Amino acid sequence: MDTDSRFPVKDISAVIEVFKAELSDAEPNLTKLSIILGFFETALTCKGSMNQCPSLDKETYDALAGKFQALIQKNLNANKERRPATREFVTDVADLIWSCLSKSYFKDKPHIQNLYSFLTGNRLDCFGVAFAVVAVCQALGYNDVHLALSEDHAWVVFGENGKETAEVTWHGKGNEDKRGRPVDFDGNNGCSWLYLSGYPVKCTRYMEVASMVSSINPTISSSSDSSELAGLQQSLLWLLYDLGHLERYPLGLGNLGDLEEISPTANRPGAEEILKQGIRVNQTIYKDQHVYPYTYLAGFYHRQKQFMKAMEYWVKAAHVAGK
Repeated sequence: MDTDSRFPVKDISAVIEVFKAELSDAEPNLTKLSIILGFFETALTCKGSMNQCPSLDKETYDALAGKFQALIQKNLNANKERRPATREFVTDVADLIWSCLSKSYFKDKPHIQNLYSFLTGNRLDCFGVAFAVVAVCQALGYNDVHLALSEDHAWVVFGENGKETAEVTWHGKGNEDKRGRPVDFDGNNGCSWLYLSGYPVKCTRYMEVASMVSSINPTISSSSDSSELAGLQQSLLWLLYDLGHLERYPLGLGNLGDLEEISPTANRPGAEEILKQGIRVNQTIYKDQHVYPYTYLAGFYHRQKQFMKAMEYWVKAAHVAGK
């Protein structure tokens, strides 16, 4: 069980302190952070919550973390000597996560991208499945398994220098049998936007934390958001920004820019500057294959009623998509 003295996690500032502590470690605990973040996201986006901050006690956390460990130990051969990860092992992990999912839910619903959703309701979206696979691998000591992200899909990389790739989730109907298969970057699919023409975001462990934070959804209903949850996301993204973990993550910069437009932080770069940084990262690191950095900035200019600039960046987004 977790020995962290920060439990119970009573408020937003306590969540931030847990993240600070984990990010100072060489291997931040993905399972722990996802359970905590998922608990607060679920509680703060329940209709009628009125943005009242909940408290996560140690007993509840230990029960959820223990359930996760028990699932792994019961179903996987945790051979501590088997290093690095193999395709067979990654496929076994993905199959385990899939076998636990409820068959009667919509996979595009909000708030099902974290391990709290998995452990309390057996629900995960596409990102959540891939994240869960990486979290299981980390829990078993397979630290060469990492998350790979495009703008609409997620898979894993593993092996020496992350050279191996494996599908672990779905994209569209009928693709379930792809679990374990390598991503075909040389074929037609690999050249598509779904795989960013071979220039996805390959995460470090810290960038996996960033992807977890970036995936937060503050939506309560079609007309309301949780200001508490949005504030938590904004604070955590700035924490990751200051530590340099968004330097290779355009989508994270886009989300931070959107949040800064809504609620600017004093003595920080403005929304426009952050969104332009996302474009520079895309151009210098990802061969200008990402579309969203341009649509983020176009949307910003449109909301600012700078319509010619908005059109300019929508055209640039179209140009990237056209490749």
